[in-house]
Order: sequence, then structure tokens, then C-alpha cells
Amino acid sequence: MKVLVTGGTGFVGGHVLDELTREGISVRAVHRGGRAVPAREGVEWVEVGALEALSVEDWMPLLEGIDAVAHLAARTQAVDGSEMESDAEFMAVNALPAERLAQAVAATGRAMRMVFVSSAHACRETSDEVLDGASSCAPESAYGRSKLKAERDVADALSAGPGEFVILRPSAVYGPGHMGNLARLLKLVEKGVPLPIGRIRNARSIVSVANVAFAVRRCLSEPSVAGKTYFVADAEPLSSAELSTALGVAMDKPAKIVPLPVPLLRAIGGAGDMMRKVTGRGIGIDSVVVRKISESLAVDGKALWTAVGAPPHDTAAGLKTLAGSA
Repeated sequence: MKVLVTGGTGFVGGHVLDELTREGISVRAVHRGGRAVPAREGVEWVEVGALEALSVEDWMPLLEGIDAVAHLAARTQAVDGSEMESDAEFMAVNALPAERLAQAVAATGRAMRMVFVSSAHACRETSDEVLDGASSCAPESAYGRSKLKAERDVADALSAGPGEFVILRPSAVYGPGHMGNLARLLKLVEKGVPLPIGRIRNARSIVSVANVAFAVRRCLSEPSVAGKTYFVADAEPLSSAELSTALGVAMDKPAKIVPLPVPLLRAIGGAGDMMRKVTGRGIGIDSVVVRKISESLAVDGKALWTAVGAPPHDTAAGLKTLAGSA
């Protein structure tokens, strides 16, 4: 089997390359260029420039000799690291390449499967209910809207004919080498910083990058998942306090959790907003941070694991791996 992979230079994509090649699957990995790519046994790197500039015809030779496609390339922020606000910007870099690649897969006329790695944010940014395959989607961010548009474009392109698609919506992904919110929380726990989250009653799903890579590999060939959309998450959602406690256990360093009333925490976040506005400097906490640690986004990933088999890591093992890489 040979798989075309996009996004192989990214955090999740790199783990997917490892997962595929470890299982003896050959890979053709396309990348934008502009930086050196790591030499990997079993990986053929092809520089193609900006994916949004590729037409359906440009994708066709890249699909020669390919049995399946894993499309992971996406952008959550601008190249310079600043937030991208415009729907048009996100649609150009996230939705358009997915649509054209899916159209190219369809144009081959072969029974080729495309696994599209989307995001839980394609459905919601926050939710007080646990999201599953029956949940209605109303993304609130330009990023989320671009991912939902990409999902629909991929499905439209491959719903007829011999080609197939599978859509995966990972929750917050964590693992070695990723400096996301979870890695930052781990650093705070490691330093013994008091965390004012003891009274927050939320629930957020997370997923080990190893589990995402496993899901991608299995979905490339598992017959029962064709044409379906799945959320990807570790077994159980956790509150912010439960997650901090679990990180402390993983590092053998108890988390210092303070039961600060949530209204007071929000007031502190508001003060942080005002300080940044007046002085241009933050105080380490603002309303955005408070919202991220207090709101819920839990998803049900059981349908996926029932279809493709149990994931390699439970949450405790995944956090232990993350802690060991810190």
C-alpha cells in the first residue's frame, strides 16, 4: 500500500508518517517547501509549493501509484504566528486544497479512499452537551467554518463513483513535541504554580497524538468506516481540575489547585484585558484564557474505536508520555 500524505511536516502529520512507515506502508509526502524536511525511511518527499495554488490537474500526477490519501495539511494561524480573522483566508488555505484534492481523487476513477483530518471545532467551539455523530454543527470561528466547509466539499466530491472518504474530527491533540495549551498547563503544574480552577465544573475531551495517528492508519483501509464522520478522543472527558490532577500524577508532582470562585476568576480575566489595553502588557491571564479553561467541549469517540479497534494509549499513558518529553 502507498499513501499520499499532506501535512507531514506538522505535529500530527509527523506522527502519522511514523505510524504508517512503522507498519510497512510506503508514503509520498507533499510539502510546501521553504524548510528542510526530515529524512525518513519509506517516505518520498515531494515539494509542491502552496497547496492552495494547486489545481485538480496539478494533483493528478501526485496520485499516480497511490492507493489512499491522508489529508492533514491545515493552518490555524497566519504564517507570522498572528491570528487570522478572515473567513476568506481560512477558506483559501484549508477548504480549497481539500476540495481540489478530493476532486482529483474522484477524477482518477479508482476506488481510492481519502481520509480527511478535520477538527472538533468544525462542529462547535464550546458545548454543554457531549457531541457525537448526530450533533448539529455551528462553528463559531473562521477556522472551524473552513474545516466544516472542507468536510462538505470532500463528501460532495467523493459521494458518487468508486472513490471513498472518511472524516475525522480530533478533539484537543496532545503529545511529545507539541506546545499547545495542554503542554503549557503541564509546565505550570511542574513549576508548582497555584491554579485557580478548583470550582470550575467543565468537561473537555483530549486525544493523544498516537491515537490520532492510529485512527488515520486504520481508517485508510477499514471497510466499515467509508463515508462516515467520527470524533476522535480519549475515553473520557476531564474537567480542568481533573486534567491538572492527572498531569500531576503523570509527573509524580501533585497539582496545586485553588478553589477560586468562578465569578472572581472572570473578573481577574477582565482586569487582564484592561491591563493589556491600557499598558500593552498582559498579566498572564485574560478573558480568553478564562474562557478556555472554564468552558466545555466534550465529544464521544466510542463509535470510532468500536469500528477500528482500541487505541494504543489511554489518557494516563498518553499524559505520562507527554510528561516524559517535557
